[in-house]
Amino acid sequence: SFYSVPATGGSSSSVPVTLHDDNFISDSTETLQHFCPFLYPDPVAGKILEFEEYLDRHLGATARCLIYHYMLRKEHREALVQLMTAHTSKVESFVFNTALDQGISHGMKKLMRVNEESAVVSEKAIREVFARVSNQILASSEQKPKQYLFEDKQNGVGFTSADLTFAALSSVLLCPKELAPLQLPENQMPKELFSLRNELRDTPAGKHALRMYETHRFKNTERSVVIPKSALGRNRVSNRVYAVVGVALAASGSFIASRL
Repeated sequence: SFYSVPATGGSSSSVPVTLHDDNFISDSTETLQHFCPFLYPDPVAGKILEFEEYLDRHLGATARCLIYHYMLRKEHREALVQLMTAHTSKVESFVFNTALDQGISHGMKKLMRVNEESAVVSEKAIREVFARVSNQILASSEQKPKQYLFEDKQNGVGFTSADLTFAALSSVLLCPKELAPLQLPENQMPKELFSLRNELRDTPAGKHALRMYETHRFKNTERSVVIPKSALGRNRVSNRVYAVVGVALAASGSFIASRL
């Protein structure tokens, strides 16, 4: 993000970034632990952290790999640009749209090893994660599915960071209605992702993630989930900047393509 670099003094360009007490936190887990320690109740805090690490390795990266495999295809270029620039500033939208065909697409595939083989491996890993989470939900002594992944009524453990993390990382696959403004319409989704979405939604794990959004976030689906761009002052960019960026992209496009 254009704002992460100056906010962190050049230490990070990724998101999310949280600024607090003249310090910054760029790790999601550390952010939650700092501001929401109650999401890591003592009886199961260690297990939750292990579970989050497992999800980061086996769901977060694999979901991105699979989605990019389909979305970076030429037939989905327009939909990808629409998705990636829907809530960005004008200059960010311009840069992404212009640079996508000038080495960025090829670079993303090479950097993240996005190809047919990795897509097959990723889809298998995703199904394994959903199977594991489904088993955890169904492993209840009360003969009915758990309401929460680490539910422990005796110790007062309910909604934790484990539920939040699984719901968040699986949202790109499940497309909960609460995040509709951030997603592609169904008629623009690659058929492979649309089919997988429906399959995963029908699993206990998928139903659990969707229920977390329905129960704990954005109860009013008409409420905007994005801060208006005008409120951030992100579009105050002169035509001269666009000209400079355009020249820079044109000059660097061939270099990027030749190096990747």
